[in-house]
Amino acid sequence: MKRKFKLFSTLTALICSIVTIGLCSSITTNALDYGDINGDGIINLSDRIALNKFLFGQGVLQDYTIADLNVNGAIDVVDGQILLAYIIETIDSLPYTS
Repeated sequence: MKRKFKLFSTLTALICSIVTIGLCSSITTNALDYGDINGDGIINLSDRIALNKFLFGQGVLQDYTIADLNVNGAIDVVDGQILLAYIIETIDSLPYTS
């Protein structure tokens, strides 16, 4: 019985890990890294903070192309709003053009 429980626990942990990796990969960057402002490979609130710092003159961008999320040639608060919408999954792809 203990052996079956241990096997079940191991398989459950493995499945949870695979699912978690799958979920994380859904928010990782695409080929152009749109939205990955801080360059860590994941789009999350850290990227929004880095973009806000840039917008308020407190930070620098490594790549302006990836921060122009509506590809209008300007990096502004609209790009910040788009990034937040992507992070909270209101929109599902970047760059965002309406």
